[in-house]
Amino acid sequence: MSQFYNVVTRKVILDGKKEKILHHKVGNINFTSNGGWFLQMHHLPETEFQIFKGYNNELPVIQIEDNVS
Repeated sequence: MSQFYNVVTRKVILDGKKEKILHHKVGNINFTSNGGWFLQMHHLPETEFQIFKGYNNELPVIQIEDNVS
């Protein structure tokens, strides 16, 4: 059975002294029962991206907390 996950962006809005966080759905990830991963972005509706595990490639670790103002 396939699994779907939403891909969202996060925007922080300051309203006076209150902080409001908005999440906008920009796509989804589909994990198939055969082990395939597919990314679909709503701004590229006719394009599906396939996701593969990297081998011997170190990717940078992004600390979300450090990049959010």
